[in-house]
Amino acid sequence: MPSAARIGDLGFVTIGELSWRIGDFSPSKFYGEILRIVRQQNRRDALHIDSAYKSGCKAFLSRDKRDILSNRVELEALLGIRFFHPDDDWNQFLVFLQTP
Repeated sequence: MPSAARIGDLGFVTIGELSWRIGDFSPSKFYGEILRIVRQQNRRDALHIDSAYKSGCKAFLSRDKRDILSNRVELEALLGIRFFHPDDDWNQFLVFLQTP
């Protein structure tokens, strides 16, 4: 479920091609805090993370060590989503997937 996306964020998709309503683009209650954590200049990172939260994701894979993974402890505490690097944390991710 998209979060706080603007028309310009959609790339080449037109409003008529959307499978969501514009109202679905509203941010979660945590969006402002996510944006603070990953910093204002990383708005797209915040959108991806908030969209994952809104969609009920339990894990988030990212190679962004600077803005996302360096803040994983704070993001995990806030959202209840686990953050993994797909190469460095692959074994931990596999264990996570098998944990009930």
